[in-house]
Amino acid sequence: MKLNIDLKNARNILIVVANRIHRVEFLQEGTGGEIFFKITERDHPYLHAHTGGNCCVYGTIGNDTYFFRGKISSHSPEKAVVFVSSLAEAERRRSVRYETISVPARVKEKAFMRTNVIPASIINLNGSGAQISTSIPLEESKVYTFEAALPLHHTLRPFSAVCYVRYSRRERDMFVSGLFFEEGSIQREHKETLNKFLSTVSAT
Repeated sequence: MKLNIDLKNARNILIVVANRIHRVEFLQEGTGGEIFFKITERDHPYLHAHTGGNCCVYGTIGNDTYFFRGKISSHSPEKAVVFVSSLAEAERRRSVRYETISVPARVKEKAFMRTNVIPASIINLNGSGAQISTSIPLEESKVYTFEAALPLHHTLRPFSAVCYVRYSRRERDMFVSGLFFEEGSIQREHKETLNKFLSTVSAT
């Protein structure tokens, strides 16, 4: 997939992979949808990353920050290659998104005389929102209730929040949607669960 933004003038480029952060510089874009970066700083010792690992790339162009997802290959401490798997979009959340692995969730919508439940899987998560995949599209700007059971200290802790949908688009055979949590709808214990969960994934 060819990227829809020009990274030549991007600054503050970050690659987040396995919840580890790499500061990088753009080198060049290949002909097969791959992008080459020079790693300038990392927050951990070098770990060999096999081709196919999920990552999220952030970069600032002008006054806007963009992000896109991809698969990373890094066979040396100095360079990384990212194979683009999604189009870039403007980043609206205020903090780094943390990739989650196989965390099931659901979104609920009120309908006439009943509540519709839509199974979902969390792609990434932070304190103000989530990106999820579902088998059907969600309605943009519509209000839903987001529910998940977050793994924490070998137990599953409930989390729920009222949210609205910023976007919903098809990616292959699924639909990917961006949710923004209504801060006032999150119970204190659920907020604590979310913060503890994010602290564990950011430390791994």
